[in-house]
Amino acid sequence: MTKKTTPTAKKPAKKPAKAAPRAPAVAATLPATRGAKRGATRAPKDAVAPPDDVPLEEPTKVDAFIRAQAAPLASIVAALRKIILDVDEQVGEHIKWNHPSYFYRGPMRPFASKEYRRHIVVFNLHSKEGGALLVFPRGADVDDGSGFLTGTYADGRRLARFHALSDVKAGEQALRGVIERWLVRARAEA
Repeated sequence: MTKKTTPTAKKPAKKPAKAAPRAPAVAATLPATRGAKRGATRAPKDAVAPPDDVPLEEPTKVDAFIRAQAAPLASIVAALRKIILDVDEQVGEHIKWNHPSYFYRGPMRPFASKEYRRHIVVFNLHSKEGGALLVFPRGADVDDGSGFLTGTYADGRRLARFHALSDVKAGEQALRGVIERWLVRARAEA
């Protein structure tokens, strides 16, 4: 007995599988060198990929945040931003908690994410007193005998407040000193 076969329609050819997306090049994930224009993606020749727990820099988002602020506050935030970024090449920036945040990009020992060990300082522009409030999540770890950092919070955060550009100019050296001491401690713990 012969089996009758009916002609079947040809199945459409399968589309070739898409290649997996390539990992971004190191230059695309590293911030620009200090001599380059902010937001550029060119990395130094000897650059290595940052550790996995380092946030990506977002200078264009920080720029947009500053432009969205009212006139006196925008100039205060911009001046503080310049001071913070000029302290060290290992200081990066992004938006965290809806405000500019500055973090350490260098190597660190592993830590729990809620410890915020990588974050140096975060802006808070919603305080009742107005102006720019800088929150140092690990400010208690920094030896600040000058009285620049205020507050005695149990979680270790310390604050610095700026109401005008004159406050920024008056506190510039103290702010630089706090960040430099923070970086020394972070590098010693690595």
